[in-house]
Amino acid sequence: MKEEDDDDDGLLVEEEDSDFEDDSKTKKRKAVTSKHFDNKKTEKKKPDTKGKKPTKEKKEDNDLEDIEDLVTTPHKFSLHNFKNDEEIVSIRRDLIGWYEKSKRDLPWRVDPPKSSSSIDSEILNIKAYRVWVSEIMLQQTRVSTVIEYFNKWIKRWPTVQSLSSATLEEVNECWAGLGYYRRAKFLYEGSKYIVNECNGIIPSSIEKLILVPGIGKYTAGAISSIAFDIPTPLVDGNVIRVISRLRVIGASPKNSKADKLIWNLAGLLVLTAGEAYNVSSFNQGLMELGATVCTPTNPECKVCPINKHCTAYQQPIGNSQPSASVEKGEQCNVCEGWTEEEMATNSVTKYPRKAIKKEPRKETVFVCILKQSGEPSKDNDKDESDKYFLVQRSNEGLLASLWEAPSILVDSNEKTYEKGMDDFLKGVLDLNVWKVEKRTRIGDTFHIFSHIHQTLIVECMTIAPIKGAVVEEKKENGDR
Repeated sequence: MKEEDDDDDGLLVEEEDSDFEDDSKTKKRKAVTSKHFDNKKTEKKKPDTKGKKPTKEKKEDNDLEDIEDLVTTPHKFSLHNFKNDEEIVSIRRDLIGWYEKSKRDLPWRVDPPKSSSSIDSEILNIKAYRVWVSEIMLQQTRVSTVIEYFNKWIKRWPTVQSLSSATLEEVNECWAGLGYYRRAKFLYEGSKYIVNECNGIIPSSIEKLILVPGIGKYTAGAISSIAFDIPTPLVDGNVIRVISRLRVIGASPKNSKADKLIWNLAGLLVLTAGEAYNVSSFNQGLMELGATVCTPTNPECKVCPINKHCTAYQQPIGNSQPSASVEKGEQCNVCEGWTEEEMATNSVTKYPRKAIKKEPRKETVFVCILKQSGEPSKDNDKDESDKYFLVQRSNEGLLASLWEAPSILVDSNEKTYEKGMDDFLKGVLDLNVWKVEKRTRIGDTFHIFSHIHQTLIVECMTIAPIKGAVVEEKKENGDR
């Protein structure tokens, strides 16, 4: 169950997945070099640059920070491995036992199927659909917020077939207020794909699930394992946190090597041979543990059902403790090292190492509330309702396909704002048949996305048709 971490800033934000970027390559932390680390042994010999043009040293794609600024205490890579198959079996047994007793009562919870052959295929399809909807809604959104939206969604579209028959406008309307609207569009497009390409049956295999628009590796793993009980790893923020602490992985999940290691360990947890177990309950238990016990701050380690297997709990200083001797081929190349502040922390909250967040870009948007005043009614002399003009955003990018008041991105030169808006409106309305009755600056407001902070400068423009002119609205979408 993928949900927003509790240590986020709590702001009401919106975000588009396509805009996620990792800028940690360009930022540095003040780091501590362990006294156990022999700098002389690893110091690179400076090349002879005399008479040569300086060249930039090529970095590996997964380098997140300058290695000279962050140095980890040498330790064996084997520190991050499970001890043996028996340990994995024990983790599964303890976690499933805890989950069955402690799991929250949530509307999308799916009872684990005994075997797909003994369950009606239609019911199994509905279960897979409910898992899919819940997992998409829970991305970057808290459980408490999702419950109401999930119930409303399922009441309106209880099956993938019913969702595919809706319109995108209806889907966005139902989603309104949940944010991250691209998720709703993916659900809608995915439902059409499943109806048209899969005869309305949600696939059970990872290979087929990832072909569905909007379904990636994590969501595919969730559907396959939770709905169909197929041994498939899944990794969300909660699972990353649990595994990072279990195996003291001192790296940000944004590090490609750390990401690969965590997925490999998640795979071992579900694929290692041993006594029969319920994959659905185990994977849900892993996420439940991260959401309720192994939390970002103030984790309840003493009541954790697998704390005896947790290296970060049993050995709080984790990989800051040097190995007695580390051969060159045995040394871990995943962990990134610690800053002074991190080095002083002996809590399990040290793991996973936090990624450096990119500073949100700042934008100024000029917004026009475009209004046609209501006219007196011939019957009762009451004014008809005012009409407001909206434009539809582009089908791609931020808030794709949503409707909004006419708006344009502007720079700091306020003198150009009104002319820029006039030019934009020429593509929406035929200004030759409209006259401007009133134009007033209302004020400023703010809209916060996780990656963009917008200042909205708002005006209200009242227009009326020129007497005798034929009014025709243009149908083109806005170009932002």
